Amino acid sequence: MMDRDWENLFRLQECGEDVTGLGKRLSELEDQWRRTVGGGSVHEVAGEELDRFFAVALRTISPLLSQEAVAKQWRPRLRDYFNVRAEFRREFRPSMYRRVTREELGRFKAIFDVWDLCVSEANRNTSPGRYYQSYRLELAARLAPLAQEREQLFLEASQVCLQLQNSESVTPLDEALQRRGLVLKSQALRSSAFALLNTTPADLGPIEDRFREALDYARKAQEVWEDHEDIHSHYLGFWAEVVRLRRAEVNGRIDVAREAHGAANRHLSNLDPESLFKEPHAWCSLSDFQREPSIIEILELLKRGPAALPGVVDRLNQWLNDSRAELVGTVRLRRMELRLRAIELLEELQRGEDVSWKTPGLFSELGKYPSIGRHTWEIANHVEAAARGRLDLSAAVAAVALLLATNHLTHTATGAMVVGGVTGWPIF
Repeated sequence: MMDRDWENLFRLQECGEDVTGLGKRLSELEDQWRRTVGGGSVHEVAGEELDRFFAVALRTISPLLSQEAVAKQWRPRLRDYFNVRAEFRREFRPSMYRRVTREELGRFKAIFDVWDLCVSEANRNTSPGRYYQSYRLELAARLAPLAQEREQLFLEASQVCLQLQNSESVTPLDEALQRRGLVLKSQALRSSAFALLNTTPADLGPIEDRFREALDYARKAQEVWEDHEDIHSHYLGFWAEVVRLRRAEVNGRIDVAREAHGAANRHLSNLDPESLFKEPHAWCSLSDFQREPSIIEILELLKRGPAALPGVVDRLNQWLNDSRAELVGTVRLRRMELRLRAIELLEELQRGEDVSWKTPGLFSELGKYPSIGRHTWEIANHVEAAARGRLDLSAAVAAVALLLATNHLTHTATGAMVVGGVTGWPIF
């Protein structure tokens, strides 16, 4: 199919007259090409090297192919390049869904860019053509620097796959396209959820909704291809549940928090948790997450008011003893140690002791750790206000409970395209 398409190149929009520097860039590109192939054939050059060359060269070549001189010089080279990389899917798909660099993604995309430049309109809209279109758009999404652009490209890739075809019979490839389209839709929603999580982490309701929508599409994709089991729904389900867990902790809904933690653990049993917790995360490890019921219990005690402060101190000390060996040297450990110190001052205040002279020492300790976070500073401020009689002790305890529960979930700035050590997931 591809060889015929090279004879049916559709004309690109005219780029106008040559501008200053364009001829020089073409000349430099010609020199680079000669250095790449040397005196031999393109078939003798490593495919990866050709990918890297065309990933850059297409920026100059693509808008100029409508010019006869450029087309005459470069069209045969593009054809030879694509033929050399005809079996690229066997190599690129396993790599695409691991942790790969932007350079590697750009290298993969170059092959699809060549296809897009050269394929006829008739072949573009066949089932294999839609597959190729969706890969090109998916790779563009993974390379997109902005969350909104990334989400839009995933949606476009999904729409290409889900286009209805006028066919009386549905082929296995059509079914695969349907599943791929549903997973890409799920990917778009997932990207949106993490974008919200990175920018508006306090507004957890819409974030949970996006994760659950993404989960629904992942499950629909599984229904289309029942004999192909994957873990994607469990990954999305885990994130939906940990967001529900945080919402419940902030809202003081202890039973819901416990339920959400249990549900998240059930999803984890189908994942590789050790790889999952290597990502930027609210928890440092699987065992750190497994200790979350202790935090939930501390929040439950704080709801009972000042009288429960001795129990809070005991539980927090126990959490620190269980965690210290694993979390030694981390900001999370130092943060929890300073929060314990603040709560101990509240306990002393509850016993009727004067702690106003001790709060400067707490602030001095906080000042040693610029990355400790504003929540711990705010806890210290409430303790000082209560110590100096500016805030009722019960109100101070309630405020500390809320600040302990408010834990900003963070993830990768590029949209959290990580699944248990895999960039994205295989989208068939």
